[in-house]
Amino acid sequence: MRLALLVIAVAACRRPEPAPDLTGELARIARLELDARRAAVAHWKLDEAAWRRIVVEPYRARYADYARAFDAAAPALAERLHAGTFAARAHFAGDPALTADQARTRWALPVAFAAEVATLDGQPIDAVFVDDHGVRAIVGVDAIVHAAVAARDPACARLLDTPEPAPRCREIQWELADTALREDAARFAHACALATTLCGKPSP
Repeated sequence: MRLALLVIAVAACRRPEPAPDLTGELARIARLELDARRAAVAHWKLDEAAWRRIVVEPYRARYADYARAFDAAAPALAERLHAGTFAARAHFAGDPALTADQARTRWALPVAFAAEVATLDGQPIDAVFVDDHGVRAIVGVDAIVHAAVAARDPACARLLDTPEPAPRCREIQWELADTALREDAARFAHACALATTLCGKPSP
């Protein structure tokens, strides 16, 4: 009997905390003064250990790029928050309402990884939110991808921006990003050739 109670107690201690209520947290921050909002948003930044634990290869080596992008985006995110109607939904590939950065961030996360995106008065807050001992945010993946692809072939980097790409084009865009980040020259050249055919010419 004592052993059974001990097992139950240990299991209860190990039960994970519920994920934070994203809309409630955003609304709470929105009520703060600007300096306090900036401080609260700064806490959304993942540290390197969390970044490497959450994202997939080959994004794990790009923490410095993420950190710079977050620091650059944080002031605007803080100013973006104000009293209004917040809504959140699951972050999934193929959602047509995603921003470019939110869509690329799906590439950096494991399949079915729990993440959310949010809107304020129907307009997107350009970040992907994850739970890591509280609300955290991922931004800048689109810039990471573009820089990696452009470093190998600027023309192919422009194909990442094909408007309303067909499903096969989206697959090749992912391949461009993956091979560029992995510095796999042979696979990148093949992906670039396919993208040129399948993704067409982007709008100017």
